[in-house]
Amino acid sequence: MLALTIPHEALAVPAFSRQIHADCRTCHFQNMRSLNRYGREFKQNGFTETNEMRELRLQRRQKAARPGKDGN
Repeated sequence: MLALTIPHEALAVPAFSRQIHADCRTCHFQNMRSLNRYGREFKQNGFTETNEMRELRLQRRQKAARPGKDGN
C-alpha cells in the first residue's frame, strides 16, 4: 500500500522574496505562518507587485535604514 502525505500547511516560497528583492518579512509576520497586509495584497494580485506596492515597500525600507532622531 502506498501512503501519500499531504502537508498541513504551506510554507513561504523564497522565490517570491527573490522576485521582488525583499525580505520574507515583507509579506509575512515573524512566525512566517500567516501573511501580513502587504502579503495578502501581493497574493490577491497574482503574486505580482503593483507600482504602488513597490513604492510603499521602498519607502518603508528607506525609513527603516535611517538612523533615529538621536543619531543612532
